[in-house]
Amino acid sequence: MTVLDAKYLDGRSTRPHAVTVHLDATGVRIEGLDSHRVENWTDIEKSERTRHGPRRLTFQDGAYLDVDDRRAFDDVLAQLGHRDSLVVGLQMSWKATLASFMALLAVLAMAYRWGLPWAAQELAQSIPISVEQQLGESAFEQLDARWLKPSKLDPQHIERLQQRFEAAVRAQPQPSPAYRLVFRTGGPLQANALALPGGMLVVTDELVALAPDDDAILGVLAHELGHVQHRHVTASIIQASGLSMVAFVLWGDVSTLLAAAPVALMQATYSRESETQADTYAIHFIQAAGLRSASVAELFEAMQKQNGEEGGSVWSSHPDTGERAERFRRR
Repeated sequence: MTVLDAKYLDGRSTRPHAVTVHLDATGVRIEGLDSHRVENWTDIEKSERTRHGPRRLTFQDGAYLDVDDRRAFDDVLAQLGHRDSLVVGLQMSWKATLASFMALLAVLAMAYRWGLPWAAQELAQSIPISVEQQLGESAFEQLDARWLKPSKLDPQHIERLQQRFEAAVRAQPQPSPAYRLVFRTGGPLQANALALPGGMLVVTDELVALAPDDDAILGVLAHELGHVQHRHVTASIIQASGLSMVAFVLWGDVSTLLAAAPVALMQATYSRESETQADTYAIHFIQAAGLRSASVAELFEAMQKQNGEEGGSVWSSHPDTGERAERFRRR
């Protein structure tokens, strides 16, 4: 039998009583109260072993004992044949704790890399078209006010591009999503094209200047139209805006999402899968319209050279530009 000092609380008041606890194979006997108390191990709930704090024995009536000498109490339980659960053993092991922490980081990284884009894409499919159009109009107004400036291109060149793209859209065997083509001086966008929710396509003067010919510009517009078709644009806003989208889902409050959309569009990037889908859409579009796909490859390579992009890696969220250019050139 082992004797330990403890504090006894009856479960009805917060006043502790200093007691002596006798422990043996059958249970515990408490001395120091008005009357002795004896309990069997089967009727006692033992707290988990920890590195800090007392061990607690809780009785069925709510009373409990706090034993400050944890090590002595643990030794007694071990001698009596009581064994901690696997979970408690893992919690007491720093190696297991470190391994769990590293596993958690890996799960969070994979959720961010693959889970979040998948969830955003799934949610984007349920957004009404009217909300997408509202998002696109609001985002364009704010982008136009903050970063973009009126185009300086020859109006005849703009009209020619618009007419040619309209003709290419009509040449498609399947209906294309509704779109609106806008030309602007790029500012922070530089040589680029940008699709907004609802089908607005923004083309920068810098991209037009960099393109080897009009076919290259139309091919890039087809790529952006592919993002609209697969609703990648809305998914990227959902992914980038985070809590704003949660507010929209829970309460239908689109105002926070409208406010977050412009910055989200400027910061968001599409995943490898999304870019590949948009490229596939563009390749079929180009073939149906009789455009020169090699021009798009040349434009991609020119953009890569200008922006100093490096090749993608297996952990990169964006596909390698050189591989994409080669895919268009093979077509």
